[in-house]
Amino acid sequence: IRIGELDDGRIIIEWIFDNFRMGFNLEINLEESGYFLVSDKSAGEIRSSGYLKGLKLETLIQSSLTLILNN
Repeated sequence: IRIGELDDGRIIIEWIFDNFRMGFNLEINLEESGYFLVSDKSAGEIRSSGYLKGLKLETLIQSSLTLILNN
């Protein structure tokens, strides 16, 4: 897991697995915070991203980790 703070105050959290990369960008304005999930060719070249607003964070993380750990 990598965590970093950018000069403008945003925080980036990123998990890097063998075939996947999953992360969150936490913005000063929380409505602009988002997530991403990408995989390499061997895991189906998944590309998913979006805003966190309106999502259940626990469900998003649980679903993503289930996908990652089963591949």
